[in-house]
Amino acid sequence: NIDNIFKTALSWNVTGIITITFSYSNYLKLRSLTNCPVVGIDTYLNEPPFHPEEGYHIYLNDYRAGQMVADRLIQYGFRNITLITDAKIGSSYDRMEGAKKIITSHGLSFHNLFLDRKKQHRISQLTSVFPLAGKEYALFCTCDQIAFEVIGFLEEHGYHVPDDFSVCGFDNNPFAEFSVPKLTTVHQDIAEKAFLAAKMLFSLIHKEPIEETLIELPVELVIRKSL
Repeated sequence: NIDNIFKTALSWNVTGIITITFSYSNYLKLRSLTNCPVVGIDTYLNEPPFHPEEGYHIYLNDYRAGQMVADRLIQYGFRNITLITDAKIGSSYDRMEGAKKIITSHGLSFHNLFLDRKKQHRISQLTSVFPLAGKEYALFCTCDQIAFEVIGFLEEHGYHVPDDFSVCGFDNNPFAEFSVPKLTTVHQDIAEKAFLAAKMLFSLIHKEPIEETLIELPVELVIRKSL
């Protein structure tokens, strides 16, 4: 609860704070409420330029990463792409928006599927992709956990990946290499995010010079058997 976070930061004698997936406005508010340094991991905006300009941040350019995925899917010959997410804000949303930009620039069609939090509604939503089965159809899930859910759901209902659908995830979750089929996904170094954020925070606490206030980490598409 964001209000509890603000209250805790005010009531404790905090030396430093690392925020994770805060909106930019909440990050700025937390900075204004405290007298300690604040470093953000994946601080997000949902409008261009999609990354923060003030403060100290470690982040991915999720919008550009989504563009990269869509571009690669189109290069592989997919002409119908469904974008599946369960978030309407934050990193996952930015990935989806980036993908949409590339898809529409090629004059191709796409579907948006915002999965509901309730299991029964999710089942109904996922069932809606069944008529799309075919080799030209790709499902881009904005995180690997959704991709695992989608692959399992399709297999339970007689559809096979990648024969009927190709599936791509995001995050390169450790289980991506062990899923059936092995999941094509976007690799990001999550541990490096944490390391750099902590390193930056301690530099700020010790009033050491900061060379980069915004550090953007690279991503890489890892091709496996689900595509």
